[in-house]
Amino acid sequence: MRPTSAFAYPAAPTTGGPTPAEPPRPAPVTEHHGQTPRSILITLVGALIAIAVLGSIAWRFTGGSLFTIATPSMCPDLCVGTLVFDRPAVGPVEVGVVVTFRPPGTSVVYTHRVVAVLADGSFKTAGDALKKVDPWTVPRSNVIGHVVANVRGLGWLWRSLPWMAGGLACIVIARRTVRDRFRRQVDLLSITMLIVVPVLVMRPLLRASVISWHVIKGGSVVMTLVNDGLLPARFHVIVGPIISHVAPGHVITMVGRPQASGLVAVGQTASFYWWEWALASFVVLLPMLGFLGTLAWGRLRSRRSRPVDPHPGVIYPPWHPPASFGVPVPSPMNPATVSARGQGTNSA
Repeated sequence: MRPTSAFAYPAAPTTGGPTPAEPPRPAPVTEHHGQTPRSILITLVGALIAIAVLGSIAWRFTGGSLFTIATPSMCPDLCVGTLVFDRPAVGPVEVGVVVTFRPPGTSVVYTHRVVAVLADGSFKTAGDALKKVDPWTVPRSNVIGHVVANVRGLGWLWRSLPWMAGGLACIVIARRTVRDRFRRQVDLLSITMLIVVPVLVMRPLLRASVISWHVIKGGSVVMTLVNDGLLPARFHVIVGPIISHVAPGHVITMVGRPQASGLVAVGQTASFYWWEWALASFVVLLPMLGFLGTLAWGRLRSRRSRPVDPHPGVIYPPWHPPASFGVPVPSPMNPATVSARGQGTNSA
């Protein structure tokens, strides 16, 4: 009588014998959370906001003031959206100096040019757009400061800083709760909202203001308009002329006839040369081009870094912990051993 041998795979280690080699385990995958271009851009926006806030605080500590021009009366030099830097006025006010002041009896702040100085030190002012003398006389004590510098368009960014700072804080908090696989989409949406929301709310790109008008013989209306947006514009009047490529801050005169409602309809669109349209299209498409380039580069890197199997064609069995690695196998030296298929069968 001899016990039949049973098949078991893989073979179990025997006590005191050599341990069979384990199949190779896959190397652990380590994730590298480096800074992506989107996180770098968010950091850059935060740094710019911090620099702007700290710079304004430092300017105010030295006695200066910051104001944003809100009306077109000082176009073309100080048009809507211009950020003006004021320093305290020392000594008497001179004709031709642009000063920031509060007219008598009001708390509204104006920035106009001095056109006349009276004997008691008070002065008269006027806006550059119409050069019409203002109806008030400003005492010397109402002067806040005189303009020493200005940056066109920077006032829009200055006004949007509270919005951007709040939005950036929400983005930083939200990024920590978003999974890595969705962080790219969240970053792209957040950066877009930081730019689009202030533009939609304040509308700094295309703007126009009527600063004077009068009716002439025949019922036509003569209007004086100013392009107080950041882009060159094309103006057209319904049943009237068309004026193309009006630069930002420029003042124009148009004649139009009222419609049945009694109003004169004036249309405004962006006016670019062909190379300006090409540049604008490139800027608009730049995020999409960057996304496609990043996607293509990621696929190329994944192909290059794909691991190579040192033993092609060899199929490794699945790895299990040593505690469950195989079962005992009957041996002629140990007839009492139970096979993997149950009790052994006898044969004659």
